[in-house]
Amino acid sequence: MAGVSRSRLGVDIESHAPDVSEIAETVLTPRERVMVDSASDPSHSFLSAWTAKEALVKAGVCTLDDVGQLKVLRTSNALLPHQAGFALSAAVLRGAVAAAATREDAQWFGLDKQGNPRAMLDG
Repeated sequence: MAGVSRSRLGVDIESHAPDVSEIAETVLTPRERVMVDSASDPSHSFLSAWTAKEALVKAGVCTLDDVGQLKVLRTSNALLPHQAGFALSAAVLRGAVAAAATREDAQWFGLDKQGNPRAMLDG
């Protein structure tokens, strides 16, 4: 997975969720905690929020100390389309969740078995 942009870009990929109960209080907004707790797959919902927040940190929007005030979830299984002037995008990979924050819409690509790029659907 690689990210390319003409503007600031933040990307994060996580293969498994940490113990959500230990860090949700500090990294999710109160509303996001309710959404994650009530999600059919709380681990995936948390990873979607966490990777989007990390992508925004990497794009320079905020620091890790501030992510608890930054809302990124629209529903338990969907990101807000934009936050702080950045388009948010997510992709589900084999065993991982990825998110990008960029000034323009992100396009996700993976490599096929021969190493050729192939478009992926974003989520």
